[in-house]
Amino acid sequence: MRKICKRSQQEIIGFVLIVVIVVVVGVIFLGISLRKDRGIARDDAKISNFLSASMKYTTVCAKDSATDYRILSDVIIDTYKGRPCFDGRPAASVLEETYRNITDVIWRAGEAYPIKYYKLSIFYQSNLRDDTTADDPILVLESGNSSICPVRRAGQSIQDYSPGVIITELEICRDEN
Repeated sequence: MRKICKRSQQEIIGFVLIVVIVVVVGVIFLGISLRKDRGIARDDAKISNFLSASMKYTTVCAKDSATDYRILSDVIIDTYKGRPCFDGRPAASVLEETYRNITDVIWRAGEAYPIKYYKLSIFYQSNLRDDTTADDPILVLESGNSSICPVRRAGQSIQDYSPGVIITELEICRDEN
C-alpha cells in the first residue's frame, strides 16, 4: 500500500511540474507578442480627453455678430456644411488654423521631441445601413515623421450629427525612452 501512495505522489508532482513549465512558456510568449505590436495604435485616455476638451475651445470664427464666437465643435459642423464665418472667412481655414495652433503647442512633434509624429483626422461617418459612400473627410493634419514611430497611441471624440457622427481622431507616435 505504501508503494501505491508514493507512486501517486510522484505522478502528482510530475503533473504540477508540467503545468508550471507550460505556464512559464505561455508567459514568455505573451511578453514577446506584446512587444511586437508596437506599431498598432493603442487607445489613450489623455488623448481622448484632450479631443473632448478641445471641442469647447472658443475660436475666432463668429456666428451672427462680430462678438458671438463659435466653439470648435460648431466650426467643425460649419466646415462640413461649407458655411463661412461672420467675417467671410471659410470655417475650414479657421478650423485648420485653430487645430494646428493647439496641437503644435500641446503635441509638438519632431525628431528633437518625445513625440515624433501626430495625425489629426476629422471625418463624417453615416449611420445609414444602405449608405455605401465612404467617410467624408473634413480635416487631416499631420506633423513630424511617421516612419520613426516606435509607440503609437490614439484617441477619439465622437459628435452626433444626424444621420451620422463626426469623428475626431488623434494618433500620436511617441518615443517611450
